[in-house]
Amino acid sequence: MNIKRYLIPVLTGALLTVSAGAWTSVAQAEPTKSSKSLTEQKEQMNKTKVLKEAVAVLEKTNTAIQQLEQGKKQQALDTLALITGKLELLVAQYPDLALAPVDVKMIAYDFVGSKESIKDIRNKARKFLNNNQIQDARHLLRDVASELVVRTTSLPLLTYPDAIKAVVPLIQKDDISAAKTALQSVLSTVVVTDDVIPLPVLRAQTALHEAKQKMMEKEKVDASKQRKAVQELLSEARKQLEWAQTLGYGDKDKFKDLYDSMDEIEQSIAKGEGKQGLFDRLSETIKNMF
Repeated sequence: MNIKRYLIPVLTGALLTVSAGAWTSVAQAEPTKSSKSLTEQKEQMNKTKVLKEAVAVLEKTNTAIQQLEQGKKQQALDTLALITGKLELLVAQYPDLALAPVDVKMIAYDFVGSKESIKDIRNKARKFLNNNQIQDARHLLRDVASELVVRTTSLPLLTYPDAIKAVVPLIQKDDISAAKTALQSVLSTVVVTDDVIPLPVLRAQTALHEAKQKMMEKEKVDASKQRKAVQELLSEARKQLEWAQTLGYGDKDKFKDLYDSMDEIEQSIAKGEGKQGLFDRLSETIKNMF
């Protein structure tokens, strides 16, 4: 089995972008371009602020543990008070924010093989499962993937403040060992979520976007070359969708709908029409499916 696995570092700015799923938005009327830009800038600033505060909370929690280990009881209490204040302020400012992202990693898995190799692995896994060899099947199938995993670590704002407050009485009673254990348990309550993006689907979407852009070119364009380029891009998109289906990303019947839509586009291109609406509809179908 051959699989490429690599870790993609995420800078703070990118982190704030990919972790937008942790935020609750309120539906509003579509703003103008200029006001939308200002809104986005304000939202980005708010996310940056929350990120910094959430990271600071984790760092201060570790600091409190170190202070307890050093016998600095009062300093630990002061640090916990600071943490509580930061958390209460965050909750007050963002009452709908349940999870505050503190870290994001992107991990890519890209299986290199053929449909035949996938079939062989699937058959072996099925035999393992039939013999109740669940772990053997799990390890066999683990790397059969072509996807980007966005792993977000978040601070649970609904439970973290009370957990911190519960440590204070332990310190006041000089039960330092229990206090340290409690703080370490608090640190373990961070929430890790994975968002999975199938790479073949991403590649298919890219090819479709390029095909649409190529089709829309009007000036100084050789129609036959343009049609050929669009058809090649559509062929690549279909190839990627078929690979996504082979790897098990999605329902078989839904893939049939995608292929039917692609047939319609290809027939339209062959007739020299190339209706833009067909591309938009297919892109929306893919987006909703995955």
